[in-house]
Amino acid sequence: MNDRMDDFVAALIPALSTCLILGVLFLWRNAVSDFAMVVWVTTYVAHAFICSVFCRKVAVSKGYSGGDWAWAGFFCGILALFAAGGLAARPQDVQTADQNQN
Repeated sequence: MNDRMDDFVAALIPALSTCLILGVLFLWRNAVSDFAMVVWVTTYVAHAFICSVFCRKVAVSKGYSGGDWAWAGFFCGILALFAAGGLAARPQDVQTADQNQN
């Protein structure tokens, strides 16, 4: 992914998180769901958002695409964060070779 796509993902994930929470609150307000669902979904989405942010930061610091790891953090949570932490740092020459291929 390029930097433009990474910036798009960095803006899309908070928007997605907010929409999910507002959707569940709307359903609760209209008596379609119960309060326990609101609490569960809000907690899950907050956890997914936090893992997404940290996965992106760890991956970018090690020289990998932040957008891909942000999605992994959003959908896989703490497991993706552990995986991002276990990534090997990319050497500087590999990073420049990857950028020159475009």
